[in-house]
Amino acid sequence: MRFEVTILFPGFSGKLPYCAHGWGTWALIRDGKHNILLDTGGVGLRLNFHRILEEQGVRAEDIDYVLLTHMHFDHVCNMDLLPNAVFVLSQKEWEHANDMENRDLFIQESAILPMRNAKKIFVKEDGQQILPGITALMTPGHTPGSVSYVLHQDHGEAWVLAGDAAKNRGE
Repeated sequence: MRFEVTILFPGFSGKLPYCAHGWGTWALIRDGKHNILLDTGGVGLRLNFHRILEEQGVRAEDIDYVLLTHMHFDHVCNMDLLPNAVFVLSQKEWEHANDMENRDLFIQESAILPMRNAKKIFVKEDGQQILPGITALMTPGHTPGSVSYVLHQDHGEAWVLAGDAAKNRGE
């Protein structure tokens, strides 16, 4: 299998004295059969979301799958713009996002609502196949249910899409 990965928006993690900035990486993955997104980006991308996809020859309606690394605001704000997508995330992350007693302040209710009725695939274990050539790698730490994805390229090469499991040199 050969995957083509196009970075639509390069992420950046910044810490300030009293808060954190988050701009999660947003990427388009193509395998010749599917249009797949890694996360959906933050709210700042919303006004240009459709244009950015169209520059790659893809419409929001053409996205088949979204591989969610976790449910923080800078990774999931545009889920509702993808009417035909199946969302992939870990079962543990979904439970974490819906834990109202121990609320994660970086998970917004506006991200949870569209997911309640969306088509979902839950990752439950390392090595779980998501699609041909794509497996899951549980990488808890940033959130309890963070998951990375391994693209198994031709000739034994493997690419890990790690999300915030390794978001900066300090981590």
